[in-house]
Amino acid sequence: WEDIRRLYALRLSGQPATHFVGSIILGESKSRGALQPSVTPIIDGQQHLVTISMILALMCDTVVDDANAEAIRTKYLLNRLPDGRLEARIAAGRWDAQAFQEVLLQKDFSETESKVREAYETLWSLLSAGPQAYSAATDEQFEDEESAEEQPEGDNRMGDWDWDTLLTVVTRDLEFAVVSDVPE
Repeated sequence: WEDIRRLYALRLSGQPATHFVGSIILGESKSRGALQPSVTPIIDGQQHLVTISMILALMCDTVVDDANAEAIRTKYLLNRLPDGRLEARIAAGRWDAQAFQEVLLQKDFSETESKVREAYETLWSLLSAGPQAYSAATDEQFEDEESAEEQPEGDNRMGDWDWDTLLTVVTRDLEFAVVSDVPE
């Protein structure tokens, strides 16, 4: 989160930068049949992809207008299957799969507790603090995450973000090293 906040502030100040997040190792793709997206197992890096997906989903759920939300969902988050159903492009681990699907499909959370649900709520809390505390371009000037989480309820500053800038940071400024077709 700190890296995203730093990149956001730098981009707003006209000094775009990138940040190396880590490696993603992908297994061999497997076809699921004609007209369906293939399945590629994520051997390492799943948490990075799930977190970025949840940030994008949260943007769609809260402040992005419907047309842009649909564009973000279809470009980054969901595949439309031949029968019209929507499916997550990334699958979370089996314990969190249902909650992750609920996040991406904008469904209410089931009663099941999960790490995905906790992470989504934490991200919501951080984003709802607004960008004011993060406008400086140096880490020393950022408020820590605890202060964002302790924000008084009802003091939602989410609409103060420049969402195009945040979208650019999340989709372009975070860099990964990707290794694919690794035998399982």
